Amino acid sequence: VNPKGMSITGVSYINLRGLEVRNVMGSFPDVSYGIYVDGSNINFERITVRNIDGGGYKLDGDNLFFTNCDAISCYDQFSSNPGSGGDGWLVRSDGNDFLVSFTGCRAMYCSSDGWDCSQNDGVVTFNYCWAFSNGKDSGGTHYSSGSDGNGFNLGNNTMDATGKTQRSLKNCIAASNY
Repeated sequence: VNPKGMSITGVSYINLRGLEVRNVMGSFPDVSYGIYVDGSNINFERITVRNIDGGGYKLDGDNLFFTNCDAISCYDQFSSNPGSGGDGWLVRSDGNDFLVSFTGCRAMYCSSDGWDCSQNDGVVTFNYCWAFSNGKDSGGTHYSSGSDGNGFNLGNNTMDATGKTQRSLKNCIAASNY
């Protein structure tokens, strides 16, 4: 069982604003998540996940829109490969053509990637987003050998390309990542 600070499943057309999820603890061998989303047409504004023993956000939904949201200090110390599952945002679609959009969001001090779009066949857009010091803790030390430390891992597809642009980054910055 993957512990979650907040689980949003089976819902559509909601708006969430001004929440902070913090200090979600994990347990071996599972990776926990600050917020897990399996829904559609959801707007997130000014949401922060912090000090998560695992990943910040795990997204498996369509038409998800994030504005000014943060993932800070995510590290999966209890997973079978510590550091490998501490993504700020894990954006997967596993064969579905989902849309996920980020505007003004930040990922910092996450043990793996700021954003991990591997195994995503949908469209993911980034506007004015920052990814810095991922793969490192707040003191600047590399988390572990399992830590990727990519700012934006744009990923690969599980199905044939559709001919449309699937990743778009505009006015974004990735700096000081491992």
